[in-house]
Amino acid sequence: MTDTATRTRYGVQYRENRSGFVVTKDGAIIGDSRAYAAEADALAEARAMVALDPSARELDAAHVSSADGEDFPDDDLPEDDLDALIAADAAPVKPDAALLPGAGLVKEPCPKCHGSGRFMSWSGRSLGACFTCNGTSFKTYKNAAPVRAANRAKVADRKAAKTAENIAAFKAANSDVWQWLDGNDFPFAVSMREALNKWGSLTERQLAACVTCIQKRDAGIARKAEREANAATVSTDKLEACFAKASSSLKNPRLRLAGLTISRAKATSANAGALYVKADGGTYLGKIKDGRFFTSRECNAEDEARVLAACASPLDAAIQYGRLTGQCACCGRTLTKGESIERGIGPICAAQWGM
Repeated sequence: MTDTATRTRYGVQYRENRSGFVVTKDGAIIGDSRAYAAEADALAEARAMVALDPSARELDAAHVSSADGEDFPDDDLPEDDLDALIAADAAPVKPDAALLPGAGLVKEPCPKCHGSGRFMSWSGRSLGACFTCNGTSFKTYKNAAPVRAANRAKVADRKAAKTAENIAAFKAANSDVWQWLDGNDFPFAVSMREALNKWGSLTERQLAACVTCIQKRDAGIARKAEREANAATVSTDKLEACFAKASSSLKNPRLRLAGLTISRAKATSANAGALYVKADGGTYLGKIKDGRFFTSRECNAEDEARVLAACASPLDAAIQYGRLTGQCACCGRTLTKGESIERGIGPICAAQWGM
């Protein structure tokens, strides 16, 4: 920082640095030098007017034309006696230090440039004045750093308490929505729970979307209960016997029928012991468990009829599939021998599946 001039205004000696700040002889920053210079120029102009025309003493002191041509309100000037200031050798009045700009502020090194006042590149080359402190190498604050940190902690505590209060009020007013949000790993529910914890409430549209999700969930539960209540009773003895026989030699037995694929659920599955039924495209149609066929919402009446026919006579369904497609219903390979084509199933698979 290089000082460019040393001046005296109103009995206060100051230096003007490159950034246009007023620096007193004790090193304190008291304001912008341009405001001091404009005020002094206005008083010099007033002295000149009085020297030329004594009647100019009655000049309205509320507005004095400044050096740059703008009106300078008297509210921004010290309340000094104009006659005393215009007098030839009158001693200038020293302003109150408490009223000077920057009085009572705390000066700390700039946190960005660490007091250098320069913006340094990653290679250590100076690229100009620091953008944060404008090259002054320091920042001024109303309070010291510990006080500011304590104030921020208080604000954070008040904000957290207010958010907790709002969340409690939300839970009380929307208990059904909170029960749906709490512990729900659905991505939308997770995002709404995060928004609630952050802001303490949800917007009207967010709340309406949550209610819609709850209604869809309840409707799905009702449809599932209805399907389970209306599940058809089937005789699965023959089909279970085929899978029991195939499981002794095959790791994952799978039976291919007309438009259907039937496989056994894994022992670690929630439906251990059940038979899963899927369409050719992989669409889940339902499960066969405890002598009943529980359909999914994608299963139509035609699919249900084919499943019931396969449960009644697995061998007939396998033969029909082999003759229709030319592939074995048990392994899916193409049938090449005349006997296998006639039977619709290969001899090895027939032995493995007990057909």
